[in-house]
Amino acid sequence: MALRVSTVSADVFLQDLGTTVVHPTSYRDLSLEFTAVELRDSVTLTTAIQNGTLIVDDGTFSIAATDYDSDEVLLQQLNIRGDTKYISNDELRSIGDIAIQPGVFPLPINSTAQSTRNVYCVGGKWITWNLEVEDIIVITGNAAAGTYTVESVTDQQNFIVKESILNSTGGSLTVYNQKATTRIGVDDTPYSHVTGTNLDEILISIDDLIGTTASGINSIEHRSLDQLVHLIAETSYEEVTYSGIHPISDIIWTDVGKTVKIREEQYIWSGNHINTLTAIQYNVSGVEVERIVETYTYAGSKVTSIARSLT
Repeated sequence: MALRVSTVSADVFLQDLGTTVVHPTSYRDLSLEFTAVELRDSVTLTTAIQNGTLIVDDGTFSIAATDYDSDEVLLQQLNIRGDTKYISNDELRSIGDIAIQPGVFPLPINSTAQSTRNVYCVGGKWITWNLEVEDIIVITGNAAAGTYTVESVTDQQNFIVKESILNSTGGSLTVYNQKATTRIGVDDTPYSHVTGTNLDEILISIDDLIGTTASGINSIEHRSLDQLVHLIAETSYEEVTYSGIHPISDIIWTDVGKTVKIREEQYIWSGNHINTLTAIQYNVSGVEVERIVETYTYAGSKVTSIARSLT
């Protein structure tokens, strides 16, 4: 239900809302411009309605001047997004494709700034009061045309996007609800193999566990195995380095150009005996994942024990 006001005989300046209802005005929907909290807390709006300089009656919803109570505003089902504790039906169905105020958009943009990632929209003064972090912004008709995500709301006319954005003027924007799955909280403490604090994170975690994007076992299953003893079973190039007659390193690369390391073994000798062997496993980017150090104990020329330490 909207909160639509009409003037009676003159302009009405609502100082604490920073706006003027210019006479003659009929059925101006304040719920599209301000949150329920702002409407409730506006002393000048309450005064104007109670003294009869503004009336609330659009033929569907009306409040008599003598009955208007600002505290009751929060109890009305106004057509706004004012309570982030609850997910509306539109929000619940959204995958980032349902506008937060259907029929209102697109709105004109004043400018976008590359250096600050700021979007400045005077004509959309009310939308920044209803914007939420992670809402989707689609910009068209200027150099910054594209899809962006709200990072923060600065004030009544400005908000910051997460992504890089070009300098521009003109154009228009539409604001869409964020994906509902990012707003549905999940307690992951009962689970042993999935992690996340919302439904989207949990589903991504499950997808990784299932390993739907690759054949064979997934990374979680693989981690339970002794992966450092696996043979290399991919196209590779192996480089062995010696000190005298003793090999001191054995590095397996992705190619002969030695682009990315796959695995590496380092040997430390004591005389003709290997004292320690360090095996290092790298990920697909060549970043070390883990290493195991083997320390050998001898009796004469025979190995009697091997101590292993995994890090």
